[in-house]
Amino acid sequence: MPTRILATAFALVLASPALAETKLQGHSNHAYTAAFSHDGKLLASASSDGTARLWDLATNKVVHTLKGHKGIVYDIAFTPDGKSVVTCGQDKTLRLWDIGTGKEGLVYEGHLKPVYGLAISPDGKRLASGSEDGIVHLWKIDETKPTAKLTGHKGQVYGVSFSADGKRLASTGNDAK
Repeated sequence: MPTRILATAFALVLASPALAETKLQGHSNHAYTAAFSHDGKLLASASSDGTARLWDLATNKVVHTLKGHKGIVYDIAFTPDGKSVVTCGQDKTLRLWDIGTGKEGLVYEGHLKPVYGLAISPDGKRLASGSEDGIVHLWKIDETKPTAKLTGHKGQVYGVSFSADGKRLASTGNDAK
């Protein structure tokens, strides 16, 4: 059965289908996003305290605190192979992290303003990111410069999502102007 996650300031609240809640304490400021690992054993969270965290759901303890962004970490996602997470943030970058060690790997640069959303393709070979600069960038996961820029938005881009087959990309933003 699926588990609901409620992100609150200073804590993440896990709610089971029976509505039993468990608070995960650790971030010193608002938690923006949470994502489950594909095997359901880890939870990743992104926060305005400038960190991302990996939580062991068997113990409800922090396994790794990921420090590297300068400013808010807006989004986080697990790679399909379960070996890494990618984060994005206020510092205009995306960052790849090793789940086993918590060490930062590649740093992706190309956006001109904070990066609000990211997605990893189902095959794990590509990334997409959306930014306050109104641009969606596409990346090869092993290259730190964007391979394509999509400029169809007239305002900020808040989210991106690959289709299950990886052949389509959807993006959301503030185009109501």
